[in-house]
Amino acid sequence: MFKAFAAMVPLLLVGCLSYNVEPYGKFDLSKKTMTVSRGGDGLLGTIKRALRKDGWKLSVDRGPRTSEATVTTDGSKVEEFDTFHTKYRISVDDRWVDLSLSGDGIYRYDISIVDNDTGEEILTMHGRGSESTIAERLIQAIKDNAR
Repeated sequence: MFKAFAAMVPLLLVGCLSYNVEPYGKFDLSKKTMTVSRGGDGLLGTIKRALRKDGWKLSVDRGPRTSEATVTTDGSKVEEFDTFHTKYRISVDDRWVDLSLSGDGIYRYDISIVDNDTGEEILTMHGRGSESTIAERLIQAIKDNAR
């Protein structure tokens, strides 16, 4: 009885994992620069290591806050806005759920990558999975959606 249950556990765990990718645009892989959140632990750290390994230059900077003044007949107008010095930015929302049999963290996750030049969301990925597989599938999704 115990052996049958032990054999089914990996199948049950695999059934609970999901990696849903929604591409909305194409990546320009000649501009492999991405703004990321600070930190290096857990899923975010694994994704950052995978991006670096794939040749991405990462920046933790949000970019400087800039002001632009315009003088009109009605007076002066000052606009303030943030800037980015990377082509893309990634947002990773995750929650640790469990530990896999191999010791890899299992996470519920929601990832979004935005083109900083256009403001267009290029790719989303969400589901539940092991941190190493999430990172691998994210890199593959970027490559699959390149121009």
